[in-house]
Amino acid sequence: LVAFDSDAREAAFDARWRGRLRGSGEAGFALRMGLHYALRPWRFGEALYLEAGDLAGAAEDLTDAIDRAPGDSSGYFHRAEVYFAAGKLPEAIKDYEVAITRRAQSHEAYLGLGRALEWSQDDERASTQYEEVLNEPGAAQRPRALALLADLTARRALRSEVRFEVEQVHRKERLTEQQRPARAD
Repeated sequence: LVAFDSDAREAAFDARWRGRLRGSGEAGFALRMGLHYALRPWRFGEALYLEAGDLAGAAEDLTDAIDRAPGDSSGYFHRAEVYFAAGKLPEAIKDYEVAITRRAQSHEAYLGLGRALEWSQDDERASTQYEEVLNEPGAAQRPRALALLADLTARRALRSEVRFEVEQVHRKERLTEQQRPARAD
């Protein structure tokens, strides 16, 4: 879904991108998904678990898939996504890292690892993951990495600003306490 603030911008978008966008609506998507699962039948169970909201079942199926094909980075990546959705950040981070070591150009894994690190309050490492994607010239995920990095930077700045304001309030309170005359009891 894309919204434009003017007809000129929409026309410019259409001229530049319309021919590059893939898909034929829901029918094209269904056909692509059917082909995807026909080539990877072990992933069909994962999709059903995710549709039903059974993250534990999806993680279990993905663990079985990893056991069958331990060299395939996609099993680790998808299990990391399930762990992330379930809030199991240490497990998600570990699986994202394995996916990256098995397939260094996995931009989605770098972004997923960055998100998990952010949620784990490790902003420096999260920033590094986003920058990995930004430094890759042909990465299709560069705009998303830039947005995530900008969002992280803004949150860090906001936290610093809030911390500064809290310190200012505490400083004023201490000065006020010092200036109050001592009470005679």
